Amino acid sequence: MINKLLKTNSSLARWILAQFYRSGRRYRIPFGPFAGFHLVYRPEINFHAMLGLWEMDSLEIIAQVLRSQVFTSRNGVVMDVGG
Repeated sequence: MINKLLKTNSSLARWILAQFYRSGRRYRIPFGPFAGFHLVYRPEINFHAMLGLWEMDSLEIIAQVLRSQVFTSRNGVVMDVGG
């Protein structure tokens, strides 16, 4: 529901994020498979990613791997370098 609402209000969501998020600061992801993880905000990042609503199916698989025994470091860093 919230994802559908934000998709139809992209410019509104970006404006709202800009009121609270500051470039270079780390924020907790509030929704989705990565809820509770942190992400460093940059204005060019898709607002769906900052909220945890981006590619939910793919991210659920990645979240399961990160929460498993495979990735146990609490100070680990994960980067998405694109396709």
